[in-house]
Amino acid sequence: MLKYLNTITTRFSGFICLACLLFVSNNFFSQNQDKKWYFGSAAGLDFTNNPVTQITSSSMSGYKEGTASVADAFGNLLFYTDGVTIWNKLDQIMANGTGLFGNVLTTQSALIVKRPGAANIYFVFTLGKSGSSSSFCYSTVDMNLAAGMGSVTTKNVLINAPMCEKLTGTKHCNGIDTWVVTHDYNSSVFRSVLVTSTGVSSSATLSPIGSQWNTSFQSYGSAKISQNGKRLACGVYYSNAPVGNFEIYDFDNATGLVSNQLSLSIPLTFPAQPVSSSQTPPPPPKLVPSPLVCFPYGCEFSPDGSKFYGSGAVDSVIYQWDLCAGSNTAISNSRYHISAFKISALQLAKDGKIYVARPGKQMLGVILSPNLPGAACNYVADGQSIAPAFCSYGLPNFISETPQLPFVYSVNGSVNCNEVNFTAPSPPTTTVTGCTSTGYNITSFKWFFGDPTSAALNTSTLSNPVHIYPGQGTYTISLVYTYNNFCGGVNTDTLKQEVKIGVLPLLSSAGFNVCSGNPIVLSAPVAQTYSWSTGSVSNSITVNPSSLTSYTVVGLDTNACPYKSIQTINVYTTPTLTIKGDTTLCPGYQIKLIASGANTYSWSTNQTNATIYPVQSANTTYTLWGNTNGCVVKKTITVRIKQPDLLVSPNRTVCPGTAVTLTVGGAVDYKWTGGSRETTLAITPTITTTYTVEGMDAKTCVGMDSVVITVQTKTPTTDFSYKTPVCEKSDNLITVTPNNFNPGGVYSSVKLQIDKVSGEIDMASAQSGTYLVNYSLAASGCTIAALSAATVEILSAPVLSLTPSATISPGTVITLEASGGSTYAWSPANYLSCVDCSNPIATPPETIKYCVIAELNSCLDSACVKLIITCDTDADYSFPNAFTPNGDGNNDQFCLQGWSFCMREFNILIFDKWGELVYESSDPSFCWDGIYKGSPLGAGVFVYVVKAKQFDSIILNKKGNISLIR
Repeated sequence: MLKYLNTITTRFSGFICLACLLFVSNNFFSQNQDKKWYFGSAAGLDFTNNPVTQITSSSMSGYKEGTASVADAFGNLLFYTDGVTIWNKLDQIMANGTGLFGNVLTTQSALIVKRPGAANIYFVFTLGKSGSSSSFCYSTVDMNLAAGMGSVTTKNVLINAPMCEKLTGTKHCNGIDTWVVTHDYNSSVFRSVLVTSTGVSSSATLSPIGSQWNTSFQSYGSAKISQNGKRLACGVYYSNAPVGNFEIYDFDNATGLVSNQLSLSIPLTFPAQPVSSSQTPPPPPKLVPSPLVCFPYGCEFSPDGSKFYGSGAVDSVIYQWDLCAGSNTAISNSRYHISAFKISALQLAKDGKIYVARPGKQMLGVILSPNLPGAACNYVADGQSIAPAFCSYGLPNFISETPQLPFVYSVNGSVNCNEVNFTAPSPPTTTVTGCTSTGYNITSFKWFFGDPTSAALNTSTLSNPVHIYPGQGTYTISLVYTYNNFCGGVNTDTLKQEVKIGVLPLLSSAGFNVCSGNPIVLSAPVAQTYSWSTGSVSNSITVNPSSLTSYTVVGLDTNACPYKSIQTINVYTTPTLTIKGDTTLCPGYQIKLIASGANTYSWSTNQTNATIYPVQSANTTYTLWGNTNGCVVKKTITVRIKQPDLLVSPNRTVCPGTAVTLTVGGAVDYKWTGGSRETTLAITPTITTTYTVEGMDAKTCVGMDSVVITVQTKTPTTDFSYKTPVCEKSDNLITVTPNNFNPGGVYSSVKLQIDKVSGEIDMASAQSGTYLVNYSLAASGCTIAALSAATVEILSAPVLSLTPSATISPGTVITLEASGGSTYAWSPANYLSCVDCSNPIATPPETIKYCVIAELNSCLDSACVKLIITCDTDADYSFPNAFTPNGDGNNDQFCLQGWSFCMREFNILIFDKWGELVYESSDPSFCWDGIYKGSPLGAGVFVYVVKAKQFDSIILNKKGNISLIR
C-alpha cells in the first residue's frame, strides 16, 4: 500500500568473526533465495539479517494476497511478483513484466522456480481466480537481460485450466529438479508438474483422490508441502456440510503422486472481529461463507515435519496437530487450539519460525518454536512489525526443500589476524512419513577460499581446513560437496559464503536507506578503538545525510587486529505534500481536493488520484499519503459544513382554534412551509402541525429547522376495561387503561364496592352475576366531558363437599364422595379406582391423604381427606371371592390385602371340593396362582381356612369359599 518516511530498508549486512569467536553465518549460502519477503501492502522482511529487518522499498501497493519473491545465492533480491506484475531489484517494473495471468485476490497467485542447471533463468508459475479459463500458467524470466535487471522472455504459457487457488512446490528426491503441485477445479485431481534442466514438462502426474472441489470456497485455502517433500497439506471448506477440513496426504517426491488422504476436521468457529483503523482502511476482505464458520486457509509444517499447523481466513484460532501421534485417529485427536486474533496465511521462514499473516494489521504473528507440542510452540501475536505497511491475507510463496546448513568459520586473531579456521556443515535430519528421521550422507568436500594469490593453497579437500588470507577484505568462499540424495543417486552441490577479514559489520536498526530529513544511527560491534570519518571515536554515530553518503570507521578489534568498515547510506527525497481545496462548504455540495508534491497518492477514501471529488454531507477529515521513491508523508485536511444556525420559536401545545405567532432568525432570507418569506408567521392550527422554515445566509448556504404546534385533542380517551370473567372471592379487580387515558374522573357501580378514584373492585363481597362500571370525566381545559362504561362478569365458584376423614382397618374398601363441582381431579392416584371422577373407590394399605380439586365454570375449589389405617378397629378383614389365573394381568392370583400390616401369626389352608389340601402358607402376604403339585388346577370352588393372631393377641378365625375361574 504505502511506504513511510520513518522506515528504511537494510540493503546490506555482514558479520565479521573476531579473534577466538566461533559462530554460524546464515547470511550467504545456496538457500538464501527465499530470504527476501515481499507481500501485502508495501510490506517486506529481510531474513539475511539477524534479527530480521523490515523492507520498505516495495512497489506493491494496495491489496496483494498471493505473492512470491526470489533472491540470489547471497540473499540479494532479484525480483518479486503479485502474479500480475513483476518488479526488479530496484523496485521498478521488469521489462515485459506486466499482464501475467495471476490475480491479486488468488490465495497462492505465484510461485518462483529456478531452472535447474541454469544460473539466471527462472520460471514464474501463476494461478488466476478459481475456475478461470487462464488458471495455471508460467512465464520465463532471464536475469542476464536488461543489464542484470531481468526481462520476461515468454509469458502466460498455459499448462491447464480451470484450477483451484492452491499452488505449492518441492524439490524432487534427486535434489535437483522441482515439482510444482496444483489442484484441478471441478475435479478430484492433484496435478504435479516437473521442472528440469530442459524446462517445464509438458506432461503431468495426475492423482485423483478425495472429493471434487467445485466451489470457490473449496478452491480457496493454501497448499503446502513439508520440507522433506513427503507430505502435502491443503485447506478445504465444504459448504454443503458445512465443515472445515485440513487434508493431509502423502507425497512421493520421486513420482509426484499424491496418496493416503487424512482429513482433520475443525469445528465451527467464532465470527470474525471487525478491523478498526483511524489511519488507513483495512485491505478488502476475501469472500467467506455466511454464517461464518472456520474457513480453512493457512497451512504449514514444522521444520522437522512432526507438526502441522492450520489457520482460518480472518479466524481467531490456529490449530496444531501432532503428525507423530500414531494412528489417524490419534493424529486427529491431537488437535491443539492456539488462541489468536484475525489471522490467515502461515509461512515457514529460514529462521525456523512460522510467521502468521494478520489482515489489515501492521504486526505479524510468530510461532517461535513450531517443532514443540501444544503451548510450548510459543505463539506471539505481535511478533514482528511491518509498520508502516499493512498485511493482507497472504505471505510470500516458496518451494519447500530440505534446508542446507552453512559452513562455520572463525578468525584466529590471537595467532594471525588473517588466519581463518573453517568447519564443514553437518547434513540436517528431517522427519519423514512414519515420523522417522533421515538425512543425507556427504562423501567429499572441496574448498575454494576466494584467494587466487595463494595459488595451490587456494583449495583444500579437508573437511575442516585452515587458510591464511593476504590482508583485510571480503572474500567469497565456495564449498563443493558430494552427497547421496533421497532417490539413491549422487548429487553435487555448492555452498557460497562471504568471509570478512578486518571488516566489522556496521549495524542500524532502521536499515541503510533513509528518507531525507531523517537521522540514522550507525553502530559498530564491540572493539578496542573506533575512528569514524566524521571525527567521532565512539562505537556509534548519528548522521542525517541529505544525499548518498558513505561513512568509514577504522580501529582495532577486541584482539588488537586492525579493521576498516564502510557503509553507504542511500537517501531518498521526502516529498513536500500539499492539499488545495475549500475547507468550508454548504452541505450536500461536491468538493474538489487537489494533491501535489508526490509521485503517487492514496486517500482515506480509497482513491489514488491526485484530485478527488467527494460529496460533503458532514464535517469530515480527509487523510492523504503521498509517496515519492518510497518516502511517504501523511497530511490531513478538514472540510467543515457551513450553514445558518436558525433561531426558531420553541414547540408549543395549544387548544384548537388558538392563534399562534412563529418567529425565526439567524439568516438573511427565509421560506416557511406554505411560501411565506417573513420572519414571523401567524397561524391558527386545528390539528397538530409541523412548520418548517429554510434560511439562507450570505453565501447561499441553506439551513433548515422546524417547530411543532401540538393541538390538544378535543375528545378525551376514557375507554377502560377489566380482565373478566372472574370467579367469586378472587383477588380485587383493577382497571386496564390505554397509555393516553385521561385520568381525573370518577368510577361508580351498582351492587359492587368500587374505589371511585382508581376503579378497583373489592371482590370480598361480590356475588356472581354481570355488572356495569361507569367512568365520568368532567370538562377541563381543552377537553370536554366524557362518560364510558365497562362490563364485569363474576362466575359462581364451586362449593365443595367431601367425605370426612376416617380410621379403617387394612384391606378396607372405602368410597370417597365429592360434590359441588362439574369436574374433579384427585391426587395422589395411589390405590384409587379413578382420579377424574366424583366418587373414586380407595383401597389403601397404609395411612394416606387424598386431595381433590373441583372445577365449576372455570372456577376451582379444593379439599382433602385423610384415611388412617390401623388394626384397632375390631373390623373384619375382607377376602376376595374369586380369581382368574389366565395371565391377563387382572386377578391372576388369590391374595389378601392388608393382613401383613397387623398379623403376628398367620396360617391359611385351601381344600378342593373333595377335602384334599391343595395349598398352605404362613405368610400373610401370600398369593396363590392355582398351581398344585406343579400343574394348574381346573375351575372350581375351593374352601379356605385362616387362623391368625394380631399383634395385640386378638385371634382371628375365618373360613370361606374362593372360586377359581378359567
